[in-house]
Amino acid sequence: NRITNAIAERSDWSISRQRKWGVPVPVFYCNKCDSQIDALESINSSREMINRRGANRWFVAKPSDVLPERIVCSRCGGRDFRWETEMLDTGFMSAMSQNVISSDDKDLLQAADICLGSDSQDEKWFQFSLLPSIAIENSLPFKSILLHGAIVDGEGKTSPESENETLSLKNLLNDFGADILRFWATSMDSRKRLKISHSWLKMVSKSHQRIRNTCRFLLANLSGYDPETDRVDYTYLQEVDRWALHRLMKFIVEATKALETSRFYLLYHLLYDFCSVDMGSLYLSIVKRRLYTFPQWSSSRRAVQTVLYEALTVMLKIMAPILSFTAEEIWRQIPSVIEKYPSVFLSDWPDVDENFLDDGLEARWDQLLKIRSQIYKSLEAVRQEEEINSPAQVSAILYASSPDVYRLLDRFIDDLEEIFMVSKVRLMPPDSPVPDGIQEPDGVKGVAIEIRRIAGERCERCWAYSDTVGINEQYPTLCYRCISILEGGTYYV
Repeated sequence: NRITNAIAERSDWSISRQRKWGVPVPVFYCNKCDSQIDALESINSSREMINRRGANRWFVAKPSDVLPERIVCSRCGGRDFRWETEMLDTGFMSAMSQNVISSDDKDLLQAADICLGSDSQDEKWFQFSLLPSIAIENSLPFKSILLHGAIVDGEGKTSPESENETLSLKNLLNDFGADILRFWATSMDSRKRLKISHSWLKMVSKSHQRIRNTCRFLLANLSGYDPETDRVDYTYLQEVDRWALHRLMKFIVEATKALETSRFYLLYHLLYDFCSVDMGSLYLSIVKRRLYTFPQWSSSRRAVQTVLYEALTVMLKIMAPILSFTAEEIWRQIPSVIEKYPSVFLSDWPDVDENFLDDGLEARWDQLLKIRSQIYKSLEAVRQEEEINSPAQVSAILYASSPDVYRLLDRFIDDLEEIFMVSKVRLMPPDSPVPDGIQEPDGVKGVAIEIRRIAGERCERCWAYSDTVGINEQYPTLCYRCISILEGGTYYV
């Protein structure tokens, strides 16, 4: 926007307004016939003088001081010359370098999608690039411009690298590594000043660690999974798996848009939120029991691995431009992917599968996750009174006063314990009396939540609490569900 306004309001299109300072043009003219002296030796001689005596010498020396005696006018044979008095701005010469680079390949100019620079130093450079290109080529040297603010320290001061050795590039690379520095640059809103300090980099490093640990979890749980033979078709996925794929597609759409519009700070937040919220806090917490307790060959567990494989490969492709080393190291460990693409940088950008997008499903899960959030809030209110240390010790009783809410919860009745991460859930119909003191929370309408400490012991296999632990003499420390899995129960296939 700033460059557009600067060009539109420009009063003249001169190469330089600096008059008698700048870089001299090494050209001579014959005073007798006004023809230009076209001699490479004259240009080289001019350069030698400028380098030896400085540009100001150009205006006080005589052409005869520079040109050898053998140089004569090719038109009239005269030896009386004068200087070229026009000047070139150094910024103009720098900007014109892009024309020299692309002179052998005109398509190279079209490849310049974006030009990066500082708003305090390079704004004039952009104009000097635009004006000659429009005049000479009738085209733009780049398709877009991204100006970033000045880099400042933690106190908001700009200081040369030599004055702040702790923030020198060499020391920062040694302390944090290239991935963290790139991730820091991505986290900054380029329209503002870019703050850099050790405390800020440590915060970015923690975000990177969270993303890396999520990728480690996904990778670890892909052990024994072959995407060619073990992939589960979308039709046979559970709804929570479909929800995860829906969120993955939305992540691709939003991340791609953030990159295309050069809003890199949005990509930083999108990547972190997808790892820590969509994956870590929600999906992975819900499917852990399937991953850890179901048979390795079961379709239910393979369905989770199908989602993990899709999520991990997409995340690595999107994070590769900024967390390059991290993405490449993880990529080489993914089953079967390295045979197709030896490097993440040789893979394709992820496509959005429209079949995975389902707004109705997302609306249902938004409601379910709101109820889940209210269960945790209700848990905090009674944690000390009921001596509850974790959600696994909780029995949640849901009193649905709304038929719509009841139908929603009843639809997921077999999965509510996994969704809410509690050991027991009881769903009461709309006509059931609600105990005194139990009210509908402000965040969710149509359901009241009662939290109790569950009776029974913790199963050492799934870590859920159940009154069935200890009933079976052969498996005295396991609940009925884990016993059924070990005995080959078909429900868990």
